[in-house]
Amino acid sequence: MTVDPTPDHKALLAACLAQPAAFPTDRFDGRGIVICAGGVRMFTCAWVLLWMLRSELGCRLPIQLWHLGAAELSPAMRRLLTAFDVELVDAEAVKARNPARIEDGWQLKPFALMHSRFAEVLLLDADQVPIADPAPLFDWPEFRETGAVFWPDIFDLRADNPIWDACSLPPERAVSFESGQLLIDKTRHWRALQATLHLNEEAEHYYRLVYGDKDTFLIGWKLTASRYSLVPHRPFPLMRALIQRDFAGEPILQHRNGAKWLLSARQFRIEGFRHEEACLAALEALKQRWNGRMFWPPPQSPAALALEARLIETRNFLWQVAGEGDRRIELLPGNQIGAGRDILCQTWCVTEVADAPVLTIFDDQRPTHRFAPAQGGRWQGRQLLLDGAEATLHPAAGTDAALDGWVQPAAAPDGLARPAAAPDGLARPAAPGGMLESLLLAAGYGAGAAPFDETMLADALPLLLAAYPQLAAQLDREAARFPDRSRERASLRRLAADAKRSAPRRATDAAGRQQWRILSTHYQPGD
Repeated sequence: MTVDPTPDHKALLAACLAQPAAFPTDRFDGRGIVICAGGVRMFTCAWVLLWMLRSELGCRLPIQLWHLGAAELSPAMRRLLTAFDVELVDAEAVKARNPARIEDGWQLKPFALMHSRFAEVLLLDADQVPIADPAPLFDWPEFRETGAVFWPDIFDLRADNPIWDACSLPPERAVSFESGQLLIDKTRHWRALQATLHLNEEAEHYYRLVYGDKDTFLIGWKLTASRYSLVPHRPFPLMRALIQRDFAGEPILQHRNGAKWLLSARQFRIEGFRHEEACLAALEALKQRWNGRMFWPPPQSPAALALEARLIETRNFLWQVAGEGDRRIELLPGNQIGAGRDILCQTWCVTEVADAPVLTIFDDQRPTHRFAPAQGGRWQGRQLLLDGAEATLHPAAGTDAALDGWVQPAAAPDGLARPAAAPDGLARPAAPGGMLESLLLAAGYGAGAAPFDETMLADALPLLLAAYPQLAAQLDREAARFPDRSRERASLRRLAADAKRSAPRRATDAAGRQQWRILSTHYQPGD
């Protein structure tokens, strides 16, 4: 296979190499870890990585977490990360000062590496789990000698790969890099990083020849004849993970490239994977604090924020709905709901309507319940969906009921900068939630006298499943809302089982085809 690069791409690359920007001596200092993670899926992985670094491995290196825009981290997600003493960096803001064509996570890695505040950087993919504190890597003799350490992949870049001609390099069979971890001294490799970033900015061209960002580092270093140290041991390829080693051959980093951590589904267990129980404990801790949704509350007054803070102090409430039993509901910081969370009850907030407080409960996308304050700390309201039943919230026994009063504080209690929100305050859905509930209603589930249509719902689910692999778990939760031995419950259980069987295949089919095309054409197994 040959790909004739356009003269424009060769000319652009030649210009980049001929006129590199000078190294900014006053911008960078010290050592640190950089992680790129935004959005629900990668945030879950990053949480586990940060938990392991800080709580289990005792790593005290400064850490930056980079993301692409405010929409990738909700206020609740930002609040959760404060526990790890991590600096959050919005790449969009950095791009405003340092323009670059960066649009996805692969492209973000070299950009974040270049523009992080550290002079020496350990870049870790969010789906990494170190075996020990990685701080000693900065003191490796190989790093001190060359200022760049790379790790090998299980494949080699072939000599007949068109990337060599595209970059005007002599063809060779080269050990391919695995970029789940990179150790770089920017003071010595600024020019190589610029070349690498250029290749990623032109991803629509170069990613057709190499698999994502990983070998853009190899090519960038070769284009600038820069020195580097390559770990001489191939990774151990466990099922869906690569176990990278140090220069002595000992395992040090576990890259779960094929088994991302999942918040709302069963984890893929990897035999021989170290610290697995600690990672599962980290996930469980996250589940208690976060529902896995991206949510921004609508505009709130200082008074509404103050009342939110008082509700959080009370925390435990009894939820009473006409014709149903009482249940407990927890109102947690970051607009999260703990105990009592279900498909119609995911997030909450307090706003003002006509100068009076309103407490609203949301599913993924829509308000589902609305309450106004009543006597004795109670909140009286109703469902906004289904049958519109009346509902009451009141402090559980032993909690502070003194929630009356409408105070004006000087500032918001959490100090979080909120991204601009649409008038309804709703962000892109991170999971189907309310959309699934709408499909259930349309198909007749829970509609009382109307018969439900399983076939109609089954026909509608594949598109959702392709976008949301966690759909099966949500179907299971929805099934639990129906009585035992009911036809609805049995029907939803069947659909959930079908979704579980097909979700992994659907999620990997498209990416797998592209990866296989590149690997089979341009790579060959390493020795």
